[in-house]
Amino acid sequence: MKLSKFTQSAGVLYAAATLLTGCGGGQPVTSDSGLPQTAAAARNPGHNWMRDGAPQWDLLYVSNASVVNVYRYWQYTLVGVLTKFSKPMGECVDRAGDVYIADAGKQVVFEYRHGGKNAIGVIDDYPFTPFACAVDLNSGDLAVANAGGGSRGSGNLAIYRHARGKPAYFTDRVLYRFEDVAYDDSGDLLTSNGCYYLSSCYAASFAYLPHNGAALVTIKMPGPSSSGDYEDVQSINYDGKYWVVNAFGLYRFSIKNDQAQLVGEIGLSPPPRGPVWFYRKTPKAAATEVVGSSEQNVVDFWNYPAGGQPIADITKGLNQPFGVAITLRE
Repeated sequence: MKLSKFTQSAGVLYAAATLLTGCGGGQPVTSDSGLPQTAAAARNPGHNWMRDGAPQWDLLYVSNASVVNVYRYWQYTLVGVLTKFSKPMGECVDRAGDVYIADAGKQVVFEYRHGGKNAIGVIDDYPFTPFACAVDLNSGDLAVANAGGGSRGSGNLAIYRHARGKPAYFTDRVLYRFEDVAYDDSGDLLTSNGCYYLSSCYAASFAYLPHNGAALVTIKMPGPSSSGDYEDVQSINYDGKYWVVNAFGLYRFSIKNDQAQLVGEIGLSPPPRGPVWFYRKTPKAAATEVVGSSEQNVVDFWNYPAGGQPIADITKGLNQPFGVAITLRE
């Protein structure tokens, strides 16, 4: 079964980010804050704000065009807006609740404290285009999926030890771009080229990096039928027990000895049209809810693993929502 290709606002978002960053060459412009960025990305007015008390709440961060909206998770109410981005895309969270936001336009990854309104760190990913990220909750290592950049135009997987310093770069002979990445609770990593934004891409490819592994291993993720392929992979996640491939439905996998086994499918109606994130009561608990954008300007919440119809949604204040992440109260 070949999953249908979906091209809406998220694709436009990435196309714009690609135009801004190009494939490298030259040196980045530096803004007043000292952050490297392209000339087009340097002009992004706005002011961050966050409601008092936000650090005491569970929060949902949503990349929303050129800003990131912050919602109180259980009330679905807007409690903050973070600005100064160019093209915020994927997001991830560390064990302390800090949020990392990949900005494909500025070619950096911003770090924010849970409920904080100002960045506490900036990782310079230039000359590459950061598209998604994940944090190993054991080591604190930050993995960044780079969709492209550099002199040859291809991407890579950059792993920053303790989310600092210079990264170790990983490439794969099949994956020349990287759009999705996740860690499990043991520090193993799964990544994909997504096959979501390229019209010439027929089927997504996957690579696996075991804990402390030295190189990526190309891995086959079985589709919903024996000959199935995943054309549109919007994100990879770990739900506390299984790997989850998000491709207009959630497909759960176990991986052992570099071999993946399809465990089952969870249907969401309407299906997600971008990355999803799982609510876990503690950083390593089993997931009980999943959240993501299901339509152009809607973020939905579903029970997990029951799936089915949304139990809640957010429709206000959204303009091309994409990446999502949940951080737990302090």
